[in-house]
Amino acid sequence: KPQQNPKSQNQLLKWVFAIKVAIFAMLLHVYDYKDYLSPVVLLVVYSLHIYLELEVLLMIVKVWSLSLLDVI
Repeated sequence: KPQQNPKSQNQLLKWVFAIKVAIFAMLLHVYDYKDYLSPVVLLVVYSLHIYLELEVLLMIVKVWSLSLLDVI
């Protein structure tokens, strides 16, 4: 199986991160309608919120630490 070009793989990671940030932003707007959502759907929204928030935070920490170490 041929390896992907690291540059194209890095580009793919940037797109995935951008999509996760967009989903996170949409989830924030769902909270305006939480009175109308069932408890099960609200639990799923809360779980996705925590997952995406941690994912974004850890990506920021990763970029910050790599730039601090001059790897990037």
